[in-house]
Amino acid sequence: MHVPIRVIEKKENLWLRLALGLILGSIALIIVYGPSYFGLPDPLEPKKIVFHKTPVALEPSELNQYPPVMERAAPFIDRRIEPLREYLTGKNSPLAPYAEDLVNHYHYRLIIGIAFAESNFCKNNIKPHNCWGIGGVNPTTYPDYPQAISRADYYIQKYFDDGLTDLERFRNRWVGWQHPGWPVAVERVARELEEKGI
Repeated sequence: MHVPIRVIEKKENLWLRLALGLILGSIALIIVYGPSYFGLPDPLEPKKIVFHKTPVALEPSELNQYPPVMERAAPFIDRRIEPLREYLTGKNSPLAPYAEDLVNHYHYRLIIGIAFAESNFCKNNIKPHNCWGIGGVNPTTYPDYPQAISRADYYIQKYFDDGLTDLERFRNRWVGWQHPGWPVAVERVARELEEKGI
């Protein structure tokens, strides 16, 4: 007996549809009722934590021991501060007392190097507390060195963000002209500090 091919294809197609329907139906049940419908744990359900209250009897002498006394950690002291203070003191720089303020800024080596190139380590300030030439032809006056240091760090980062990452291009914007000794002086101080581990 000869069975037409179309009848066989229809039977196979029917089984394929039935299997696909069962799979899709199971997925729908999992989505609607969750994994618990099939006895599976729900991965999204938070686990319940049960606390048991157990009375603890303490002797009167033990009452002062709770909570336990925590020892304080020793304060962090940056090891670069004292060597930097000594370095700046050796240069007779008025920045020496502000060594800690300097190392708290990312670009502290450049700040010190520029201070050397612009004002011989702040010994020849352009305006009060401005030994970096900030402000150009109208130099800015600062109430103290920490504010001036922060402003110098801000401008250095701004110039880096503008793509001025080599000292020659940096100098052209900072100084406004191509002073040949400026990048040499800045780099010399930055290298000295790095070699001293500062």
